[in-house]
Amino acid sequence: DGTNLDSTAILDGFTVTGGFAGSDHPHNYGGGMLNHSSSPALANCTFTGNSAEGGGGMFNQASSPALTNCTVSDNGAGAGGGMYNDSSSPVLTNCTFASNEAGIADGGGMYNSASSPVLTNCILWGDTPDEIYNAGTGNALVVTYSDIQGGYGGETKGNADPLFAVPGTNIDADPLFVDPDNADYHLGPGSPCIDAGNNAAPNLPLYDFEADARIVDGDRDGVPVVDMGVDEARVRAFLPLVLKGY
Repeated sequence: DGTNLDSTAILDGFTVTGGFAGSDHPHNYGGGMLNHSSSPALANCTFTGNSAEGGGGMFNQASSPALTNCTVSDNGAGAGGGMYNDSSSPVLTNCTFASNEAGIADGGGMYNSASSPVLTNCILWGDTPDEIYNAGTGNALVVTYSDIQGGYGGETKGNADPLFAVPGTNIDADPLFVDPDNADYHLGPGSPCIDAGNNAAPNLPLYDFEADARIVDGDRDGVPVVDMGVDEARVRAFLPLVLKGY
């Protein structure tokens, strides 16, 4: 795995896969990446197929990483299959969490302890057994303009302090990924995540994870709005068919 200690690294466009932090590992946490007292900036990155006792994709302790256009998928851990936050405040913008698993505790997508993540324009879908779990007290999440399986509207969960979300901005609807079984998280036609994000999101990128322009009018209603998740659905122009008689 990658370990950041008192780091402010800037990383763009890399993939971490096959990382392992088990009982024979010095940390047991952070199969893909472990951050301690660090604030790395990660863009267009993928964490997939990593495993650990805690934080299969990423483990944050006293850290505030910024993730933009990042995919966290098919990672596994005892707790926090995708991400485990301990006294941390990560900022996630246009990220996709999918098919992560917590095998012993909770937080298939994300596990929080005394943490305050900020999620905007994100998709958390298909994680097991749940998307977001908050342990104990002292968690203060801000989750807006995101598609969370099972819903997320500011409810208290897992003995956590009241969580914060702007009513009406989050959705609970199948994002219609093109082929999630084969890790294709492009948004398919009719996805409810198209034009459903916030153009004023923190760290909003100019482009999506594969360099397609952001803030386009994907649903053709005349108003360009950023999509949720790592993919900005492409707008296809349909030209009229003209038949000529000779």
